[in-house]
Amino acid sequence: MSEWWTYRPSSFLMFSPRIYWRLFESLNEAWWPLQWVAMGVAGAWLVWRVRAGHRGLDGRLLRGAFAFVAICWAFTAWAFLFERFVPIFWAATYAVAAFGVQAAGLLVPALKGGIDLSSRGWRVRSGIALATWAVLVHPWIGLAFGHPWRQAGFFGLAPDPTVLATLALLLLVEPSTTAARWGLRLLWIVPIAWCVFSAAMHGTMAESR
Repeated sequence: MSEWWTYRPSSFLMFSPRIYWRLFESLNEAWWPLQWVAMGVAGAWLVWRVRAGHRGLDGRLLRGAFAFVAICWAFTAWAFLFERFVPIFWAATYAVAAFGVQAAGLLVPALKGGIDLSSRGWRVRSGIALATWAVLVHPWIGLAFGHPWRQAGFFGLAPDPTVLATLALLLLVEPSTTAARWGLRLLWIVPIAWCVFSAAMHGTMAESR
């Protein structure tokens, strides 16, 4: 038996990178062309945000964005994490619960309001750049690493781009009430935790090759 100090993080990986990427292919095949619908809605909202600037804004569109993203979190929790990831990685069950909580949390500002678009330059620029990456660029990054386009991770279906787009949305808004301020702060927790987990997982998969 090998000594314990000879083990690496990849020694505890429950699945191979090939199987992991096949999950996205299965997801895309099952839900095509829903990917383009989600990208279209997110892209249209992003164009509205850029064109709106600091002028009078329709609060319904802002609250609608939170409702739409909440649906995306719930759908990702079910279609990808529960249906596909949990069978090969039992710990993903906790991620399913976390995504469900995040979806519920995003519905609060969607229903109650208390949010406005941020007018701070750095937040606007960072939010728009991150949203553009998550929705339009991230799905195709796998091509640079030899993955076919059928294994792309799309916003609204796959966790990583959905999380990044949510962080972008949180950057683009500011609270208008004290309750909303605390609520928005809590909405950062799950996305950041997933980013840490995802980075560690992808690093471990790269090590196992």
